[in-house]
Amino acid sequence: MQPVEAFQNNPLSVLIVEDNSILAFELEKTLTVMGVSTILTAGTQLSAFEVIQQTSLDAAILDINLGRDLSFDIATSLVSQQIPVIFLSGYDQDFKIPEPLESCVRLAKPLDPLKLSESLQMLVNSRFMN
Repeated sequence: MQPVEAFQNNPLSVLIVEDNSILAFELEKTLTVMGVSTILTAGTQLSAFEVIQQTSLDAAILDINLGRDLSFDIATSLVSQQIPVIFLSGYDQDFKIPEPLESCVRLAKPLDPLKLSESLQMLVNSRFMN
């Protein structure tokens, strides 16, 4: 995978919320190769909200299932701040996402890095154009 020119020209801050540390590390490596400049990680809902309160974000990638919690409250907070959200999930497409979050991009696990790159680029570009 090649770095994404748009990410290199516009430094991005992306939050990863993933409770599996190995998957979070792999996702972080993928984003680094893409050229994302700032990558923050959180493994729980509480730590995600701490990052959100302390950091200016351009996008977030959220695992739906965080063990005891689902990431929908995190997503709702981010969407209310107009921060694009990408959901990652091992659930099939029939798994119900709350209606206010249905427009968020949803990618399946195992993650296809090309789909992630395309989705992130589309979301970030549309955010900066608005």
